[in-house]
Amino acid sequence: MSLVRSLAAVLALSLRSAAAAQPANVVTPPSSQAVELAEEPSRLDNVGLSMRVPVGAVFQGTRVGDQQTAQIMPSDRTWLINIQTPQTSKATATIQEAAESTVALIQGSFGVMNPSSTEILSTKAKLLGRDSLQLKHPAERIYFSVPHTDGKRIVKGYTIFKPSALQFVVFELITAESEFARVRPLYETVVANASFADAEQLNLDRGAAVRAGVHLLATLSAPDYEAVLDGKERWHRLYRPAPGGAASDAEELGYRGIKFWKGKRGETNPERPRNRWNQPDNDDGYLAQVRVRVLDKDCAVDSTAIYFMTTDRKEETWSVRMTRRHLESGNDLGTWNEIGARVDKDLTVLVSAKGAPPREVKPVVEGDGYLTQVEAYLLPQLLIRGGAEAKYGFYTYRTDTSAVSFRRESLTKTPADGWVITTELREDFQPQVAYYTEQGEFIRSERSSESDPFVAKPIELDDLLKLWQRKKLPTGPTR
Repeated sequence: MSLVRSLAAVLALSLRSAAAAQPANVVTPPSSQAVELAEEPSRLDNVGLSMRVPVGAVFQGTRVGDQQTAQIMPSDRTWLINIQTPQTSKATATIQEAAESTVALIQGSFGVMNPSSTEILSTKAKLLGRDSLQLKHPAERIYFSVPHTDGKRIVKGYTIFKPSALQFVVFELITAESEFARVRPLYETVVANASFADAEQLNLDRGAAVRAGVHLLATLSAPDYEAVLDGKERWHRLYRPAPGGAASDAEELGYRGIKFWKGKRGETNPERPRNRWNQPDNDDGYLAQVRVRVLDKDCAVDSTAIYFMTTDRKEETWSVRMTRRHLESGNDLGTWNEIGARVDKDLTVLVSAKGAPPREVKPVVEGDGYLTQVEAYLLPQLLIRGGAEAKYGFYTYRTDTSAVSFRRESLTKTPADGWVITTELREDFQPQVAYYTEQGEFIRSERSSESDPFVAKPIELDDLLKLWQRKKLPTGPTR
């Protein structure tokens, strides 16, 4: 199992992230070159865009002035896809007209002018091709070869969609001319799997849930948060029930310990002594620590994550460290680290793994209803303290996808005055159902998926260790 797959398994144990990454799909583009795409779609909800990016590439947000766009970039940085979302005031404007304007703009940008600079005599831009396409939606595609500042030539590709009367979406490819033959099938596959939902309808479907979530967070006060920040580490056992139902035959999948407390930003890095803290490290806020162990055949995957948020919710910082090791030899088989920081809607995540170059991701943070990492773990208690039976919607960053995703929560009261929280981390994934006492104490959670069912229950640490020792499972400290 790769570190990324191991990470998904670790996050599956974290109750809020049961939607572990599924095996990637392999799509064959027209050239017959296979392109492996991530299973979970990336989205730009403001235009209703849903698409899957190549495995190993990142989907991230970027800002040009006041406009937020998105980029897709591979780890080797040999190509880049910019996703632009220009609007028009002319409802009758067509993708053909937009393509003609793009051709004129590119040719003019690389034009050779007459001595008085009043007329373009020729252009250094070479039109490689233009096609009208019928993909999932009609599109126009253009390829140009243009000179670059280093004296070599690059290829720019443009695929233009118009998903609504006043909205265009443009996929811009940039790559070296020498890479174009290799990159072209990949670009065309990415664009071919793009689909557009009705953005207005999407906002209507999610809008009420997001408004309920925003209202909940606005009505909670500091005492509501601090009532849960008791510093006590609570342990949960995760297992797969035996087909016959016998408790002793259940398959142990892993466990986790989680605690919340009020503290300082600098506590997200336990290896840094307090006498070396800078001014931001001394910021007050709320913290969550999640320690996880999950079993994978002859290996154990350990993860320790520490999350911080300021009390005004405007900033957050976190660190995640994961280690995979062989059970018999104890050898480390790989390490993975993530550091995240957000100020308002500007989110940056740094990811590093043993044997791989570090990468920076800037996930797209759209609209209202963003949930901090600390709040994502506190959410059951916050919902119950709010006490309103309703359907809620939030956006939150997910480590397993390196993206901000939409999640749904439903809070209902049981006849015995307890609470049931149903969580959908993906709209195409089996929901997770969790049960709590009237006071918000965790009872159990479960997912009834036929392919990957699990149950999580609270357990005392001593009982957990005895159970694992009895089953001859590893009980050493998580790393």
